[in-house]
Amino acid sequence: MNRTLVFLIIVFAGALVIAIAILFAGRQATITIRHDLMNTDVVHQIGRVLQDYADTNQITIDFDRIDPDAGRSADVRILHHFPNDIAAYVEPPTAWSGQLWALGVHSSALGLLEQDQPQLAQGLLQGTLDIDAFETVLHVLHGHGIAPITLGNSHGWPYLLWVQFVTAAVHGSSSVQTFPHAESMPETIEASRQRLSSWREREWFHLGAWPRGWAAGLTPLMDGSAAFSIMNETMLTALPPQNRRNMIFVPFPGSATNDPWTVGSVHYLGVLTEASNRRTARALITYLRTADVTTRLSETTGRPFFSWDTGETPPQILDAWIDRANTPELNALARWAVE
Repeated sequence: MNRTLVFLIIVFAGALVIAIAILFAGRQATITIRHDLMNTDVVHQIGRVLQDYADTNQITIDFDRIDPDAGRSADVRILHHFPNDIAAYVEPPTAWSGQLWALGVHSSALGLLEQDQPQLAQGLLQGTLDIDAFETVLHVLHGHGIAPITLGNSHGWPYLLWVQFVTAAVHGSSSVQTFPHAESMPETIEASRQRLSSWREREWFHLGAWPRGWAAGLTPLMDGSAAFSIMNETMLTALPPQNRRNMIFVPFPGSATNDPWTVGSVHYLGVLTEASNRRTARALITYLRTADVTTRLSETTGRPFFSWDTGETPPQILDAWIDRANTPELNALARWAVE
């Protein structure tokens, strides 16, 4: 074999290696994250947080939304939203983003209750009051000239949180796991609507706050002229520090007995895997679970992000009906609630 032929073989082999390298360099691994988020802005924000990681590791991250079912409890959402063949994922989808709704009470109102009805105050703090005892609390506070509840309901749907919470308090968490439809309303939820209607007739909802927006409806709570409001973390953060100091959060009455629950919204991320990208997908999950990333996701999206470690049982979080905000079904339900 002459030197020219050897040289040509070496050149050809080198060119082939370079061509293969270029080919594979241009074919970045694609990792798909499946999710059930309805807000596309949040999805884009998550993508921006992960972009540096994707660039550094030469991967492409795609997002694939799974349409949410009408009603389910958060702890079984995984079964409704994701295929039964869990082997399609690098591991079971992870509970990731969510917000919890809590019952906020002004400290001055709680102080009055502790003076007049100490046992009721203790039950309120522990979440062991039944709905009838909670009505007694509202009656006592109303007798002191305090509006028991403040709610800005100009959009209609905020009131539904109260309908959902009262139904769960009376009939258990299973009674509100399914999103109800106005044309075929279960008797349990209809009974809650009638109960709440009687509260409104007794002026237990702050009259001035009712026609206002949700944020403006918090004003009576901040100045102490109202006792209770259902709030989430976002609403609390928006309050001035001097007002936040006056807020105490208590469990929903009835939520600490039998099957403990709270009302909230939890979203899941599932990282799809294939034989060719299993290691890359697992590395992405590890990255997502770091404290730095969850903090950045929370700051960027304005929602608290978290990850439950493997083996840890998620809390019983009832999906808030108002997650379906601005949908025809929700608007119809909101109209039904105040009829």
